Amino acid sequence: SDVYKRQGVEVTTGPNSASIKLMSRETLARVFKGLNLNKLPTGAFSAVQVNVHSEDAVTEVLARSKVPAIRTPLGIAVGPEYAAGTIVEFIPA
Repeated sequence: SDVYKRQGVEVTTGPNSASIKLMSRETLARVFKGLNLNKLPTGAFSAVQVNVHSEDAVTEVLARSKVPAIRTPLGIAVGPEYAAGTIVEFIPA
């Protein structure tokens, strides 16, 4: 995505799959302001982007599950403490 150009390296995994973003800790802190990066494993530097059909449905499920999320330029994201040590960003398809 143009929003994240020059903000790391993107690994695309196909049209119906998630992109993996590899970013420095400083870039992660800038892009995902508000997430607790202290929960990232030592040396971790990635975020997974998942295309979703309904951002509202994702927001509802996260709220019902009491999983905090933040707004990003492209969608919403949850912190590594809720996603097996990585940041997961949900982006409307």
